[in-house]
Amino acid sequence: MDAGNVRIELIAKEVYKDDERLGRLGVHHLSIKTDDIEKTASDLKAKGVKFIKEPVDRGLGLKIAFFDGLNGVNLQLYDQKEET
Repeated sequence: MDAGNVRIELIAKEVYKDDERLGRLGVHHLSIKTDDIEKTASDLKAKGVKFIKEPVDRGLGLKIAFFDGLNGVNLQLYDQKEET
């Protein structure tokens, strides 16, 4: 569901069943859109941010990465390019 600059997604727990850190109940993660996920991830690592899942290409122009957030809520970076 899109609401202005905010997107809310409801995702079944089973999607993350193979990853204990990502597969818990409750708020799973908050997403942050970036235009260059590799550069953003590198900048965050230089500041001491610990990544749970390094940037990975999910296909169809989507790249994602997860890192530790505050209070046990994971944060996701995503980079969505339009396929040409």
